[in-house]
Amino acid sequence: MKPQTDAQQDRENRPQTRLSPSSITPTVSAEGLSESERQVLECLQSAGTGLTVKQIQARVACAPRADEALAVLMDRQLVVRLNTLVPSYLYRHSGPPAHAG
Repeated sequence: MKPQTDAQQDRENRPQTRLSPSSITPTVSAEGLSESERQVLECLQSAGTGLTVKQIQARVACAPRADEALAVLMDRQLVVRLNTLVPSYLYRHSGPPAHAG
């Protein structure tokens, strides 16, 4: 057996948490957004990483309207499409990057 690195040990010992839709706290003003747009945006914010349309649809109640919501959110520049083999989407943070300063 190969010895584990500290990062591997930390990852294995870290409890896995999964957010339920009711435990997600909105961090973006829902002003001017439809319910489906708000759900998709909150989903991407809570994920913290890029998600495919299928992954978004599995996590939101408005699955049939997720494509439309993504299009509107991209038009408003709240979401970006990642240049990946399978199209993925990511919440675009407003303000300076965390490492700036």
